[in-house]
Amino acid sequence: MADTFTIKQGDTSPALARVLETAAGPIPLEIGDKVTFSMRRPYGGPVVVDRQPCQIREGSVVVFFWHDRDTATPGLFEAEFEITRADRSIETVPNWDYLYVNVVGTVA
Repeated sequence: MADTFTIKQGDTSPALARVLETAAGPIPLEIGDKVTFSMRRPYGGPVVVDRQPCQIREGSVVVFFWHDRDTATPGLFEAEFEITRADRSIETVPNWDYLYVNVVGTVA
């Protein structure tokens, strides 16, 4: 089942925190690894967040902190994390689908 994160239009909290994992379990993150977050409109639509850095925490957890421009437009978005290892190898997560971000419009 697809993972969906919901946030209100214009909000910058809560931050998006996820355990990066494959079907085999959590992906170990090591010193020197870098993780970025990208988000676009569905079906190859315009990119809204383009490879912005994430904070790496213990236990394969990464955190992306929103800017108000990231959530300015309501709608459903496809998102993914990209891990760049110290040896420059790249792994995209999730690799079986997307993380979906639902930006819900405000009342006023």
